[in-house]
Amino acid sequence: MGYEKRDVRIRPVLGFMAALAVVFSLALWSMARLRDALTEERVSPNSMSADRIVPPAPRLELTPGTSLDALERSVAIELGSYGWIDAESDRVRIPIERAMELALEEGFPVR
Repeated sequence: MGYEKRDVRIRPVLGFMAALAVVFSLALWSMARLRDALTEERVSPNSMSADRIVPPAPRLELTPGTSLDALERSVAIELGSYGWIDAESDRVRIPIERAMELALEEGFPVR
């Protein structure tokens, strides 16, 4: 012989697939209901109410690049000017160019 002469019965296979689809659908439905029960009522991001919830930081900038420009300006001012770091301990800030000149004049420590 060497082979089977009868075909697979299709009705039990289709019944199993239908039962599996029903169980899977019920599981998804119950998980969705559980998620809805556990989460708070959410505000639509498209709602235009006055009491709109502000998202936590970091937030998107309304005009990108302005805070970066302000940061670069403040760093350039600090690196290029004299000023007090701590007046009580007599610590001062000097321009970066002058600091490099002083470092070259004094030399670097060598082991």
